[in-house]
Amino acid sequence: MTPGDRLTRARKLNKLGTRTKLSKLISADGCVLSAHKIGRLERDEASPSVDEINMICSALNMSADWWLRDNTASTDAIARRVEELTQTERNLLMLILDFAK
Repeated sequence: MTPGDRLTRARKLNKLGTRTKLSKLISADGCVLSAHKIGRLERDEASPSVDEINMICSALNMSADWWLRDNTASTDAIARRVEELTQTERNLLMLILDFAK
């Protein structure tokens, strides 16, 4: 999966169906990032600046490491920890995660 694919996925997971919605969300924080630029980032036609990385990651609650490098090592570590839980602990974890949605 490319950085553009991960950006698109994160936008959709955050229920921002259009790039314009993401642009408006970022603008609400006093920053400017056009829907056109977001589209270029999603198609891997452009590289984000440091400021754009911060704006997008903040708006989508994602790490720059995951977005730009697909560092799944932390995901693997979490999976190993979950496997060590008892079924009761897993059920409780699922309740917490469902509540957090």
